[in-house]
Amino acid sequence: MPRTGQRQERFASAVEQAEGFYFRRAERLNGRLAMVGFAVGVATEALTGHSLINQVVFGVLGLSF
Repeated sequence: MPRTGQRQERFASAVEQAEGFYFRRAERLNGRLAMVGFAVGVATEALTGHSLINQVVFGVLGLSF
């Protein structure tokens, strides 16, 4: 049965609310994980003396300076 009128508006509103909740939650989690990653990188730099750039290059590309 096709969605018409008020039923379609309620459906669209429910989808909008669900998407808004999901994206806000996902963005919040992404931001928190980025902050944790940055903190770990800074702590590693303090312990080893290797800069964040050197850590990324060595970890991702396997190169060393």
